[in-house]
Amino acid sequence: GFPLSQVIVRWAAQCFWNVLTWQEVRKYVLLCVGVGPDYCVYICVALLRHMEKEIKKHAREQTLASWMLTTSCWDFKSSHHMTYMRDLETKYHKSMLPRISALVAK
Repeated sequence: GFPLSQVIVRWAAQCFWNVLTWQEVRKYVLLCVGVGPDYCVYICVALLRHMEKEIKKHAREQTLASWMLTTSCWDFKSSHHMTYMRDLETKYHKSMLPRISALVAK
C-alpha cells in the first residue's frame, strides 16, 4: 500500500501549490489563518472526497503513488465544499484544535 498521508502532508506544506488553482491556494491560506488551523485538515479531507473516484481508480490500477505526486485538481472549489467542511468542524473542532496546537508547539 501507499501511505496517502505522505502526499497530503507534502501538499499542505506546499500550500497546495501546483495542485489547486492560485485562487484556491489563496482561499486555503485565508481559511487556515482566518477561520482556524483545523480548516487545513478539513480542506484536505474535502479535497480527498472530491478526488475519491480517481483515487479509487488509480489504487485499483496500482498507479496511485505516481498519480498523487503528479496530479493537479484544478476543478476543486472550496466554496462547493463549505457545508461539508462546516459539518466536519462541528463534529471534530473540539478534538482537532488541541492536537494541532500540540503539533505547532513542537
